[in-house]
Amino acid sequence: MNRTLKFIAAKRDGVVPDGCDEPGPISATGEDEGFINDINAYLSTYISNMESLRFRESLEIVMRLSARGNLYLQQAGLSNALLAENPRRCDQVLHRAVNLIWFLGALIWPFMPATAESIEIQLNVPARAIPVGGLSNDVLAGHKLGTPEHLFKKIDESMGDIWRVKFGGEQKPQAAAGEKVATATGVARNPKGGIATQGKKTAEKAKKATKKAAEEAYPDTEGVRAAKEKVEKQGAIVRDLKAKKGESQEEIEELNKSVKELLSLKDNLVAEVKKAKAEQN
Repeated sequence: MNRTLKFIAAKRDGVVPDGCDEPGPISATGEDEGFINDINAYLSTYISNMESLRFRESLEIVMRLSARGNLYLQQAGLSNALLAENPRRCDQVLHRAVNLIWFLGALIWPFMPATAESIEIQLNVPARAIPVGGLSNDVLAGHKLGTPEHLFKKIDESMGDIWRVKFGGEQKPQAAAGEKVATATGVARNPKGGIATQGKKTAEKAKKATKKAAEEAYPDTEGVRAAKEKVEKQGAIVRDLKAKKGESQEEIEELNKSVKELLSLKDNLVAEVKKAKAEQN
């Protein structure tokens, strides 16, 4: 989408060029026969999946359609050279690519409505129904497009830690250690989280091993206890902020700040644990 619209903005003053297609369904003939047949086949599968409530498969079809559009631009050789050597073909590729973009906007709407709206704004077109008749010339030559921009923003890697805390939930290391010990000793856990009896001795061994694992995870030193207390307090603050589900910029910034503080405190706790273990050894 970005490649197509920026090219039109730069070389055609943001106006859709004449691809020499009549309004309505585009015939699967000429150089683009395979491309148009592929698009129409994908559409048929998409509609069948949606009617059968196979939404995951439908979304996958949208991704394949998008990839097919990229392949179309590559095979057609959309570039300044194509514009100079064969402007008629260049305009045809651009015109059909624009119509494919609007086509994709309708198909992606059930999954990503905000993205679909961004497509409509950039194309300067209204929302449309899913085009059951196949790829067609609906954005006519002479239509003035909107301003091209990226559909998706780059995600900074540092946000991964913030979202992991915000959406990933929390598990105490003691519990995790206990689960590992229970698995290693063959102790089964019932649906309520208790231990299913497999002999008194086995249960006692698991209990002792769990206690030992917890102690090894968090050595009982003043530095570790203080660090743990800070993590627990900050964790409670983060949980309260998440429960409020604030959407204002101030609330989001406050949550992000609190999450970063929690991550920093967790790093300090890890450092204290390593220090304590090193001193014990």
